[in-house]
Amino acid sequence: TQIDVALAAASLAALRTRYGDANAEITAARGRLSAQVDALRAAQARHEAIDANAATQALERELADVRARLAEFSSRCGSGHPDMASARARSAALEDAIAHLTSDGVYVPDGAPPPS
Repeated sequence: TQIDVALAAASLAALRTRYGDANAEITAARGRLSAQVDALRAAQARHEAIDANAATQALERELADVRARLAEFSSRCGSGHPDMASARARSAALEDAIAHLTSDGVYVPDGAPPPS
């Protein structure tokens, strides 16, 4: 669940750079993120352990993939190209998730709905 939260947040960040906040895809991505955050909070309420190490490793693999795509895009697209901007936003969101996992042991993105 922790990995799903981070990936949903990264997807939302990437979509925002491409479409802005008023797009239907953004609304759907927010809904997916909210559902994942709710699932994470429910797991925490049941005192389920979060394997921060495993989540960090999975997110580091995803980050490596994004960085490889950034390198590919930089060789064929300009720095202002929407693919570059989306990949940079996804990379930054993944880096943020990894930083929180390694320091706090859990990641809930900024702006996530408060617990119910």
